[in-house]
Amino acid sequence: MKRTLLVGSAMLSIIFLTMYIYFMVTFSLSLDQDLAGWGVLALLVMSPSALMMLIGCIFNILYNVKQKPNQLLSAAIFYSVGCVIVYQIFYFSILQALICWFFWFQLRKELA
Repeated sequence: MKRTLLVGSAMLSIIFLTMYIYFMVTFSLSLDQDLAGWGVLALLVMSPSALMMLIGCIFNILYNVKQKPNQLLSAAIFYSVGCVIVYQIFYFSILQALICWFFWFQLRKELA
């Protein structure tokens, strides 16, 4: 069960890092201003995620190489759960609130 959690977190790390690279390269370097804006937004959102996923991958590699089952495995599991609960939920909800407020403010400014 614990090894399945580590494999699952490693797979999610690979998926998120692939999405990060795809959005950063294709959108940020686009000539279209809307796509470039979405690329910069993806860059802002996913940069800390990519860093946290890399740290999680390092935990997984250290666990698989050193085979220290108690402390390192617990650290990797708590780190993965902490990333999901603390970072993803709160950071994305705050970021979404700021983006919605910005678009509402812009729309209100245009209508006034």
